[in-house]
Amino acid sequence: MILTPKKQKKSRLKNIFKCCYAGKLAIIAVLSLFINVMIYFIQYFRGIYTGNYSHYFFIAHIFKGFSGNIDLVGIIFIISKIIFLVSIVLAFAFELLIRIYDVFSKEN
Repeated sequence: MILTPKKQKKSRLKNIFKCCYAGKLAIIAVLSLFINVMIYFIQYFRGIYTGNYSHYFFIAHIFKGFSGNIDLVGIIFIISKIIFLVSIVLAFAFELLIRIYDVFSKEN
């Protein structure tokens, strides 16, 4: 069966989310980035509420709670940051492997 360009485009888009992990990893990366932004807001409003907010305090203690110990928000932030970085690297790696495979499969 010969695919027209429109059908090829749809099938490629469908295959990215169906059989390839790059699209799924990109979605995971966006979700973890959203969690990171939410944690920035949580830390910002916690600082305003306790009256301890300053720009230096916010930047220096983003991983720590206001008592100086790592709290649940800091742990979630660290985990989501690791997930974000790993998923971005893996998504690029999978996309690169797909492109290399396409090049070598067209030559044969």
